[in-house]
This record gives sequence, structure tokens and C-alpha cells, in this order.
Amino acid sequence: MDSLREELGLPPIPDFELDIPPGWQRRDASAETQADMERQLRRKLMAAHRPDLMAILRTELQKSFRSMKQHRVIAHFSPAEDVPGISWLPLSLVARHRFADANTSLDDIARGLITQQGATPLDGNLKILRAVRESKQTEGDTTVTLVTVTYLIPVPTTEKRVALEFTGSYPRPGGEAADGDYSRQMQAVLDACVSSIRWLKPAEV
Repeated sequence: MDSLREELGLPPIPDFELDIPPGWQRRDASAETQADMERQLRRKLMAAHRPDLMAILRTELQKSFRSMKQHRVIAHFSPAEDVPGISWLPLSLVARHRFADANTSLDDIARGLITQQGATPLDGNLKILRAVRESKQTEGDTTVTLVTVTYLIPVPTTEKRVALEFTGSYPRPGGEAADGDYSRQMQAVLDACVSSIRWLKPAEV
């Protein structure tokens, strides 16, 4: 996409940085990353005495990586190593570009996020829209609520033709309230990551 922009005389799409929790890494959405995450997930669920969740979460992980490939995800953020004194969180965050075209503007994309998913500005920041949706997933006798959080941010220097879309997700086990401490902690981590975004100049990439 950047090569086409160069041919058209448009500036390159700037890269970005986020402040992420200790132990997290930015990686690509490769098969190697997926396999590593499956191994880590299995180890953590066994340690937490919740092997019953493995089938559901592995299936969702596989679906997630298929979707990332289809939607050309450019970055994947998630826990990659243990950090003493810090609890492991079953969270992930991915980023992809959304492009305006002859039929759809970024305003249309934002409007759809607002009207269809109830998006609102993140902590009053009008440059970052956030929408939260939930779905139930059942495997055998185990049911988990999967929470998906979408963020939309216009990319500078692109004249409102390109946006960066982050998608964060986490499972909420049965018995955990939607507005309980667990969900608030997960949401706070995702919000903090996205709100810390810094755009890089080409020379910094």
C-alpha cells in the first residue's frame, strides 16, 4: 500500500508506538506467533486449574488469527513473557489500517461504529472512538463471554483517508459481572495502551 502511495505522490503512512504492559511484545500475526500463544495459553490455564477453557479459547485464537490474515493486521500486542510480581492477563490487541475509498469515507466508518456498536469518544478524546461488544461462546458444558473492544483513530498526514483500527479482546468467565473488577481491569489496560499512541516520523521507523 505504501508503494502505491509513493507512486501517487502521497506521504507514507506513519508507524506508531504504544506504551504496553511489562512482559508484552509487539509481534506480527504469523503462524509462529499463533503457535507460541497457544503454548502459553495452555500453560497458563493449567496453572490456573482451568483446562476446561482451553478448547474454547484455542478455537477463538485460531479464528482470530484467520481473521487477522484476512484483514491484513499490521501489529499484534499480547503478553509474551512472565514478569515477577505481575499477573498474566488473557488480553490481546491488534492493529490494522482502514482506508477510505470512492464509496466510503472515514466519517462513514466512524458513523457506522457509533450507530451500530454504540461507540463513544475514549475518555472524552474526540480523536479516538471506542466501541464494546460481547458474544457468548459454548464448548461442551463451558460457556465464556468474549468481550471485543474496537478503537478507531484517524492517521495524521493522510487527510482523513486512513484510520488505524485497534481491536482488543478478552474472555470473561461465567460469574464475572460485566461491570465488575475483572472487566474494569481488562478495559483499563486496553484503554491505557491505545490512549498512549505516538506517531513516528519516517526517519524514526
